Amino acid sequence: MVSLPALAGGLAKRGQTAVQAAVQQRERAFAKQHPDEVPYFDGDPFTNSQEYPAWFAVGSSTREGASANVKVTFYFGRGTRGEPRTSTVLVRQEAGRWRIDDIIDSTGKSLKKLLGRPNYEG
Repeated sequence: MVSLPALAGGLAKRGQTAVQAAVQQRERAFAKQHPDEVPYFDGDPFTNSQEYPAWFAVGSSTREGASANVKVTFYFGRGTRGEPRTSTVLVRQEAGRWRIDDIIDSTGKSLKKLLGRPNYEG
C-alpha cells in the first residue's frame, strides 16, 4: 500500500511526472495563442468540476513496483449529501517521491489522454 503521508504530500503539491508537465505545456501554449476562447479544460482535473468539493477522502490503493492507483472520492455537499465523484489517481515514484502521472475522472476520462489528443481544439 502507498504511504498515506507520501500520497498526501504528492496530492497537496500536485507533483507531476515529466510526461504530465510536457502535455500541460501544450495546453498552456494553445491557451496563449487563443486568449479569447474558453479553454478546453474549464475546471479542476481532480474533480472534473468548476466547483470545489466540500471534502474528499483518500480510499483504497494498489501498488505494483514504482506505480500505484489511488481512489479519491470528492463530496460536493455537506456530510454525505450531494453526489460523490470518485477519481483514480495514478502515481509513479520518481527520484524517491510519488508524483501524479494521470487522473482518471469519475466518467472514465484520462487527463493524460485528453492533454495528448491529436485534434487539440476539440
